[in-house]
Amino acid sequence: MAKRTCSSVVAGLILVPHHFLHAVDLLTVRTARTLGTHSSVSPATAYAFASARPQASTSTRRIAEIQGIATMASTSRSSFGTDGSASTSAASSASCPARNTDVCTTGSMDTLPVFLKKSFNDFSSIDGKSIDRPVHVTIGNEAGDADSIVSALVHGHVLSLEERIEQRQEGRSLNTLYAPVVGVPRYDLPLRRETTLLLKMAGVDLDRVLCVDDPPSIPSLLRESDDDGTSSTGGVTKISLLDHNRIRSSLQHLEGGIVEILDHHEDELAHSHVEGDNRNVAFEGRDALVGSTCTLVAERLFRAVDALDDATVDPSASLALLGVILLDTMDMSVEAGKGTNRDKAAIEAILKRTDWSKIDTSSMSESERGVFVQSDEGRPSRSALHDLLRSSKFDKEFWNELSAWDCLRIDYKRFEPPRASNLTPAPIPFGMSSVLLPLSDFLSKDDCIESIVKYQLPTEGGAGVPLLGILTMTLVDDRPYREMLLAGRPDLVDATAKYFVDSDDAAFLEAAEVDLDVMEAVPEGFHIRRFRQGNAKGSRKQVAPVLLRLASGLEL
Repeated sequence: MAKRTCSSVVAGLILVPHHFLHAVDLLTVRTARTLGTHSSVSPATAYAFASARPQASTSTRRIAEIQGIATMASTSRSSFGTDGSASTSAASSASCPARNTDVCTTGSMDTLPVFLKKSFNDFSSIDGKSIDRPVHVTIGNEAGDADSIVSALVHGHVLSLEERIEQRQEGRSLNTLYAPVVGVPRYDLPLRRETTLLLKMAGVDLDRVLCVDDPPSIPSLLRESDDDGTSSTGGVTKISLLDHNRIRSSLQHLEGGIVEILDHHEDELAHSHVEGDNRNVAFEGRDALVGSTCTLVAERLFRAVDALDDATVDPSASLALLGVILLDTMDMSVEAGKGTNRDKAAIEAILKRTDWSKIDTSSMSESERGVFVQSDEGRPSRSALHDLLRSSKFDKEFWNELSAWDCLRIDYKRFEPPRASNLTPAPIPFGMSSVLLPLSDFLSKDDCIESIVKYQLPTEGGAGVPLLGILTMTLVDDRPYREMLLAGRPDLVDATAKYFVDSDDAAFLEAAEVDLDVMEAVPEGFHIRRFRQGNAKGSRKQVAPVLLRLASGLEL
């Protein structure tokens, strides 16, 4: 019997920002710069609005057909453990008749794109109405990088599979509404170029994913709730934290609803009621036990698929997870030192267990299709996928066009050391921005120092922290090169600088101070110091715990 495939086309034409098509119209960006300044509407943000909104002129938008991904692959089945070992057993091949739907499923399983679209439609239809069903929110950290966004989206899908397992075992009906939420505002999505590129390749309709600011359901769902998790919409809300283990301060009131943590950063020991298997924080000593939270999600995904005898691996989810793991581990580069045996096992299992022939490449660009034609059996080439995503993420032309303000906010994360007791002074909060430019190039941007000063203020769009760390990373001969800028209140900057250089706790960073050429632009009452980081493996994941330990002893 001939194998039949399933493909689908998302009905109609949708407006797709240029970033989604892996290209930047520099003329449009320069034109958008006239729409505002860093203190109100930045050039990149103005461009994102102009590109994404229907009323924008035809010169600032592109029209594209997004073709859905054929789904639910027939695969060999395997499992892999936390020690990195892998085993494989044969499974029967599944086929799917072509039909005019967005999904081809095995065992009535939705693919990732269809699951996300259904979740979006569920919450769009609520429109302020009360919810009489339990709601489970999966959300990443506020920085909103690829790992944070993709892990939250795919883990929501995994939870829905796990509920189906419970339904079969216990005979109960499926009742939970899942809300996989992108943790950044929708207008900021185009700035996450590698993430939007990857999700588009996976067949995800970015206009049909839930974002943290989507009115009216998500903001109301995340409004104040009771201690028992009952939200203002009437439903009982459960929350899974992905790629962070302390809920952002703006959602602190929802702490009681947190039921699960999947993360690979140092445990800040918040939300102590989440424990055991529900607290999967893969970090020990100074090192992450996995290079990506998506590895943890992949482990859960394969356990769920193995428990559902009639289910197979969705290639859309596989591609999304694979791309992020490769990006986060720099394709398991030894020099980068980010990948672990668990990441390696996850990559191998994803590649082996997924029937990549179900991926429809017809709507992809030539460079995107190239990912699949460079390897045998139509599976994605690891190096080609990694290089494509890395080029999008580190595109120097893109970063050079961003304002200093947007550079600071595109990958920003706030940290708040725990308070010892209500009787002790509040410790110092601080923020860290990751910027993918040489530090000298960042400092040469128009109004850079002014932007740094204003970004730290508690004004609209500002971080509201007295201490800001700006971590820059570039690739030199395919190896990471890191520098750091400390900015803020003089006493805090000086204390942190001394700690970085003199303390045993920070010695592994190999930080050395470098002269700052822009001191004349620094206003009185504000201090900036610059460092070169000898240990290129010391990312924000390693620097943040050092600052947390220091800041816990400082007072506002």
